[in-house]
Parts: sequence; structure tokens; C-alpha cells
Amino acid sequence: MKSIKISEGKGRTRVSLSTQWIGNDLILCIFNKQGHIGAVAVADFDHQENRASTSVITRLGHKDDSIAYMAAYRICRYVKEPVCAIAGIHTWTASLRRK
Repeated sequence: MKSIKISEGKGRTRVSLSTQWIGNDLILCIFNKQGHIGAVAVADFDHQENRASTSVITRLGHKDDSIAYMAAYRICRYVKEPVCAIAGIHTWTASLRRK
């Protein structure tokens, strides 16, 4: 299956999504200009129960877990295959605090 790369927004609000199929498994990367690994969510589809189950790991001090969770869960429900979502979106104001 083919990879997809899309971006939406401008300047500091621009967010990108890239995908890569590895066999039947789908990997999503959601990031902006200051992309990083903030949270990782893995969703698996149970064909018998017709439901998805999702687990999330969040790095200390990061708040990307809800983005990773929702992306993995919703896309897993759609494609009915395992999905791993890696999210890392820093806002412009957060980058100023680190300087």
C-alpha cells in the first residue's frame, strides 16, 4: 500500500501527517516544524468483537497523548488493522520557554 504525506495550516500552526504501511500494520507520524516523539499510541482491531483497543505511552512532560490516542483509535477502526501513531507537536510558545 502507498504512503501518504499531507500538511495543513500555515506558519506555527502547520501540522503534518505521514504514513507508512509495514505489511498489514500502519504507522502514523503527526508532527510540526518542531516535531519529536511526545507520545506513542498502538491500536489493535479485534475482528471477533468488531472493536479497537488502544494503549498510549507519553514522554515525561509531554501532552501529545490525546492526539496519538485519537489518531490510532479512529484510523484502526477504519482500516481494521493495527495502527501505531507517533505524535510530537510543540507549540510556538512552548519552544520559547525552553530558551
